[in-house]
Amino acid sequence: MRRKLPSLNALRVFEVAAQFQSFTRAAEELNVTHGSVSKHVKNLERSLGRSLFERSTRQMTLTNEGHALLKSTKEGFDVIEQALVAINQKKNGSQRLLILCDADFASLRLMPRIKELRQTLGGAHVEIEIVEGASRNHLDSADCAIWYGSRSSRSTHTEKLFSSTLFPVASPGLQTATTPLKTPADLRRHTLLHDRSTEEWRRYFEIAGLKDFGYDDGEILGTSSLTLQATLRGMGVAIGDNFLCARDLRQGTLVRPFGPSFPSSNSYFISYNPLSSRQRLIGLFRQWIGRKEVL
Repeated sequence: MRRKLPSLNALRVFEVAAQFQSFTRAAEELNVTHGSVSKHVKNLERSLGRSLFERSTRQMTLTNEGHALLKSTKEGFDVIEQALVAINQKKNGSQRLLILCDADFASLRLMPRIKELRQTLGGAHVEIEIVEGASRNHLDSADCAIWYGSRSSRSTHTEKLFSSTLFPVASPGLQTATTPLKTPADLRRHTLLHDRSTEEWRRYFEIAGLKDFGYDDGEILGTSSLTLQATLRGMGVAIGDNFLCARDLRQGTLVRPFGPSFPSSNSYFISYNPLSSRQRLIGLFRQWIGRKEVL
């Protein structure tokens, strides 16, 4: 029997726009333009012959018809989603968790604790796929993604894990070297190591009140992992954080020679794939990664 339904794409766009009561936030969530959201909603309203939103200069609110449609649409999509999860679970099983993250997070945080993670997951296998700039937009085939950025994408399946604190780190040997590293002023006689850019050292010198220092001197390295390895070998002083450097700081292979510390402008986020058949494993992983080792 042929169903008299409007476009499912239009219904999905309406659902998100109605939940946020904002075309702009809906566009961000769906990774489409504001104009595309507006067009879908207007076409839906035209096909129904009813207004779904009351629009004003400052805000949008749902009409009575809009509230009724949102309730039914959400229930309908929930049923479809549950059916897809059940089908995928029968097809794929649930004993392997696929995590997307960048190379730094994988090498510095996941791999050193992979045995502990597998125990937390009840022996399930862990598959790590390296995606530079991993985010919720890469979740088509994965279960979850860990990513580092300036803000949340506002996705209903994305949440902030935590922010980190930044400070200078060095090999213990530099504190007793011929040119010891005891105060920020001693940085003049040491090589600065930069993780991708000079921005973090620029912020450090500004906060420390050292305006006449050449923060752009030194070596620029392409990843946090390379920067950390160079620091461990005594090649210079880097800006580290209380998350990725926690293990080395605790073991004494790195030291914090002095302050000040300052908050990172970025945060760590986790995004989930709502269609994954491994929701139980995702939940366990979220709890485990939330118990972060920091100093």
